[in-house]
Amino acid sequence: RFNILDESSGIKDEKNIKVQIDNEKPLIFEYNTYRKEVHYKLDQKVAEGKHELRIEALDNVGNKTVKKHEFYIKK
Repeated sequence: RFNILDESSGIKDEKNIKVQIDNEKPLIFEYNTYRKEVHYKLDQKVAEGKHELRIEALDNVGNKTVKKHEFYIKK
């Protein structure tokens, strides 16, 4: 769960957001436009080791931002 917002033009809906883990298929998530919150519940365990979370957002005037974050799953 995380917040995503654009204070200038805004982000219309979930079609303008893409979330991926380890360059796999984009995740199907929920986006609450009122709270500007993205929510996704993992449907399976993530393997041990290093992973990358990639978030891409397109605002209402066509500007795109991509954020990449590494995270680790340890035993």
